Amino acid sequence: MTAPPKLTMLCWNDYLGITRGRGVPTARLDQVRRNGLGWAVAGTALDPFGGIVDNPWGPMDEVRQVPDFDARLTLPDETGGSTLDMVLVRSRSREDGSPWECCPRHILETALSALHEETGARLMVACEHEFTYTHPDIAPGAAFTLDSVRRYRAFADALVDAADAAGLAFETVEPEFGLGQVEVCTKPIIGLAGVDAVVLGREAIREVARRQGGTAHLVPKLSPDAVGNGAHIHFSFLADDDAPIGFDPDGSHEMSALTSAFVAGIFEHIPALTALCAPSPVSYLRLGPQHWSCGFAAFGVQNRECAVRICPSPDPDPTARAKGYNVEYRPIDATCNPHLALAALVYAGLDGVRRGLSPPPIVETDPADLDDADRQRLGVVPLPASLPVALAAFEADTYLAGCFPERFMTVFSALKRFEIERAAERDDAANCRAYADVY
Repeated sequence: MTAPPKLTMLCWNDYLGITRGRGVPTARLDQVRRNGLGWAVAGTALDPFGGIVDNPWGPMDEVRQVPDFDARLTLPDETGGSTLDMVLVRSRSREDGSPWECCPRHILETALSALHEETGARLMVACEHEFTYTHPDIAPGAAFTLDSVRRYRAFADALVDAADAAGLAFETVEPEFGLGQVEVCTKPIIGLAGVDAVVLGREAIREVARRQGGTAHLVPKLSPDAVGNGAHIHFSFLADDDAPIGFDPDGSHEMSALTSAFVAGIFEHIPALTALCAPSPVSYLRLGPQHWSCGFAAFGVQNRECAVRICPSPDPDPTARAKGYNVEYRPIDATCNPHLALAALVYAGLDGVRRGLSPPPIVETDPADLDDADRQRLGVVPLPASLPVALAAFEADTYLAGCFPERFMTVFSALKRFEIERAAERDDAANCRAYADVY
């Protein structure tokens, strides 16, 4: 028999992709529904390992963390343990209740509003959560096998039950290529709710793993020689009447004009995007040629070595084909804040729409197998190979950096520089262990 929650966590995903929060007795929720709880905004500058970097706010400034009950995850524990209850917050000014400019959810909402105002499109988002499940009593099975699922079947069943109860609508739970690696795919959801579901889905995975006596590691690399974990984002576009507007049967590779220009904008800014979407030092142990994760800024159709790929629907029915058509962005991983990453993708895509850009040609082979002349002809260039390179590209991209609040840029850059400095003090194996403890 399950017990109702006694404690509700008011949560936010910070600039490092770490979910932080404050607890309120559930019986008191009505008392914080309107004005939330105060939070010193210097907490935004917390680093991954328990310290805090220099920031513009210091000890004085505060925002109100106001619960948004449309973004709630409640996971009863059927074994009689405590129910997990968490609600994502909106960070608001303590003076007048207006949105705080540096709140990641507000930054994303601003980007989505611009997309809608300029194109009439709403963004649909789905995520592939890849993680490594470890358990002291369960040895991992072979890649992609039924045996693997048998070994962690109790975890998989509990995850499906939890997701169904929470309305997360996981569409697949499957063994992946790495030892103990699992992939969970979510259904597409419109707008902010779709990105909120990425955060809530991560925490559901972690919580169910914990209840089963195991651990879900969403870190990009559990060890230097492990298979990498990504968090690939799939997106498409809907009009206000829910008609799909990303698909055109007569367009190049069935892309509508909107999709084509949007993808072109992503490629225009892809080095800078990498800093927000693969934002940890260990992210770059995953990214690389022939890692099945993408090492090149290349565009393909069902090509898993490309940074961006078209995923056409297999359905021959025109209506179903239009609804199933989507684009996947692959460099992203779970050390990112998904609200910030998607805001950056939207702003990059909008730049392509405003300027009428065209995407690079489709690459029909592994980009690593191309010679230099073919790469130049196809516009294929390497992705940033390290966080310092990616961060420099973001800071130098005056358009994309200018889409974010100045104080956000100051703190984000300080956090990344801290991580770069700490990572330089350790070897790759030690860095993987350090980040595995956090993610």
